[in-house]
Amino acid sequence: MALITDIPENKWLYLLFIVLIIIFILSYFKKIKVIPQYKILVMSFGSLFLNGIMNILEHLLLNDLLNIFQHIFLAFGSIFFAIWCWKVFFHKKEEVQG
Repeated sequence: MALITDIPENKWLYLLFIVLIIIFILSYFKKIKVIPQYKILVMSFGSLFLNGIMNILEHLLLNDLLNIFQHIFLAFGSIFFAIWCWKVFFHKKEEVQG
């Protein structure tokens, strides 16, 4: 089992970046609610946050299992973001609200 000091710096920076984004989202949530389809966008960032957590934890325990979950959350984050882009930029205006 690896020590916490064995985790590469780039993985810590990625997690720090995602945590700062989540703090920003929580701080400005009332303003973010005016973004069309904001729930899907927030789910995208939530999935990327979980990806960052799994990225760190995979070095500490259950390497193979958490690596799979890391990639699943990364895929979910990308899929949610693609869905958000599709709904916001390619749907009719009356369908976008909500």
